[in-house]
Amino acid sequence: MKKSKLYTSVFVLLSLQLFCQGREEYQFFPPFAKVDLRPFLVVTNSVEALASESNDDYNLNTYGLVSPSTLARWTTDWSANKPQVIPGNLVVLQLQNGVASGEYIVSNGTNQFVYLVSNPDSIFSQKRNDNVLAIDGIVNSGKNFDTILSAFGIDPKTDFVLFAADTSTETNLASATKAYYNFRYWGFPKEKLGVLNGSVAYYGKTGQNTFFTVSSPSSTSSKRTDSVRSLFTDNTILQINLGDIVHLLRNGQSQVTDPSPLPTDGSFVLDSRPASAFNGTINSTPTSNHQLCTVKVSGSCVANHEGRIRGAKNIPVATLFDPTSLSFHSKATLTSLLNAQNYSQGNVVINYHRTGISGAIAQFVTQNIIGKPSRLYEAGWLQWGALGYRVPTTGTSPSALTQPASLWRTDLSILTDQITTNADDNVPNYSFTSTQQFTRSTNAIREEDKTYLRTSGASATPSGGSGGGAPTGGGGNACGG
Repeated sequence: MKKSKLYTSVFVLLSLQLFCQGREEYQFFPPFAKVDLRPFLVVTNSVEALASESNDDYNLNTYGLVSPSTLARWTTDWSANKPQVIPGNLVVLQLQNGVASGEYIVSNGTNQFVYLVSNPDSIFSQKRNDNVLAIDGIVNSGKNFDTILSAFGIDPKTDFVLFAADTSTETNLASATKAYYNFRYWGFPKEKLGVLNGSVAYYGKTGQNTFFTVSSPSSTSSKRTDSVRSLFTDNTILQINLGDIVHLLRNGQSQVTDPSPLPTDGSFVLDSRPASAFNGTINSTPTSNHQLCTVKVSGSCVANHEGRIRGAKNIPVATLFDPTSLSFHSKATLTSLLNAQNYSQGNVVINYHRTGISGAIAQFVTQNIIGKPSRLYEAGWLQWGALGYRVPTTGTSPSALTQPASLWRTDLSILTDQITTNADDNVPNYSFTSTQQFTRSTNAIREEDKTYLRTSGASATPSGGSGGGAPTGGGGNACGG
């Protein structure tokens, strides 16, 4: 009997602790009773578990690739027509690089909210350093991602988030699929995310649907939010880094520290860049933040070398969708494109492009339409093509890796096919330090993000905004307030 009471007391104490952590009232717990349970509660998913195959008829999807007709039904009456697993709001992020179309998905300011997001890549990606080279276009850090949730009033436990390209450009589709990838990476379940199949401008101006009925976006916020930590989910396996790929290509015989395990059923490297870049055409890869070269090519420095990751197959991203409507081709067509490149069932698809943003389109197709286990090399050719051996001869000459024995040297046939070295004058000085060249780990980003998910912190507490605030009335505060 005494043991039973003891167990009950411990259970109640731990339950209160779990509920109260991160709240101001949690301070009432004595120090000896504060046990951080978060590391034991976070579920770490495998890449296989995150694959999600679309219906053959996209109109039947309620998440993933969402058809215009489905969105029309939702916006007519979200409360009556929303997916059964969604208790909260519909939040639409309409993404546009450049001048907006002037067509906007309708919102009601109660449980449907629409935001026009200009220059989305500056919001849904960051420049982050993996220990070797800082690259643009990487998934948001946890703190930055929580700020995004707060800015758009998104409750990760209840709301459905839809990403929609405004005008029909490949850049906008890349932004939409990259934003989707970020939300999945940070633990959002597949049932609460979608990408509109087609652009807002195309369907609005052709009059094919009734949900494009307003000339200005919503300015009303639901004023709800919470930390991504509240999902207790680790999907960081979606990202594959430099060390993982080097270890894979060397058949597990590398000096890389703590790489991802080799896939049991093999891997399939998919390069979705244009054929010219895939074939190693000179000056194919303009650099991003590295612009200190003697002579620029079309206004930009270029990578140290061109080529493709060894064994990669090429399906150019432009072959995956219709450029006029920005709608993806049928699942059967997309599956045929993959199978034509000798994909074997069970292979983990490793997607890459010049950047993680542009690579997100193929990642979305392989993971969320065809339904294959897929990972994204976000650093892309911007990083891979920088890591060649090149020693400066003068103070102004270009420089890449200056140590031929660096673990990260990719201008080697064991790692790269079709190697073409760009001219000295066109290559920037990457200013690699000895530490960068001889580090044995590229896990800095993954480790930082895993730590964020497993560390208790002050998260935004949902407030009583429109469409689902905290209930009023009732008894006292169990956390001591």
